Amino acid sequence: YLKTNDIDVLITNIAVEINNKIEIRKNQNVFPWMHGKIYKREFLVKNELRFSDKVIHLDDSYFNNCMLGIIKNDRIKFLDVTTYLWKNNINSITRKNKEHSYALMIFDEIYYTSNYIYEYLCNHKSNKRFSFYISSTINKYIVKIL
Repeated sequence: YLKTNDIDVLITNIAVEINNKIEIRKNQNVFPWMHGKIYKREFLVKNELRFSDKVIHLDDSYFNNCMLGIIKNDRIKFLDVTTYLWKNNINSITRKNKEHSYALMIFDEIYYTSNYIYEYLCNHKSNKRFSFYISSTINKYIVKIL
């Protein structure tokens, strides 16, 4: 599909199940998750797009924000089909048996991940880096207030 349509990223809908209720998320509402996406290998290699060793819990957010910062709008396609069901599991290994709550555990990453994304976008001379920096800075202040 990627070759036939000459695109670098294909994004599909995902189903999200929380408290036994399923919601279909479409288009931009499927971010930041990795689910429901296919990336052309050539695009990833050319842009040195990888997961960061510095980011543990928000690795999908880091990856996809970097991708959105470098991809040309005509190289991404949304396909209106649901390809993945994500279930919220409060007993998952990520969220279970921690000294602190999951929200507290990722607080630092919420704050610092945007710096890593901005660094990646600068290194790849993305023309979207300045708008990303402004929006992420505003988000940091919101996180601090909360």
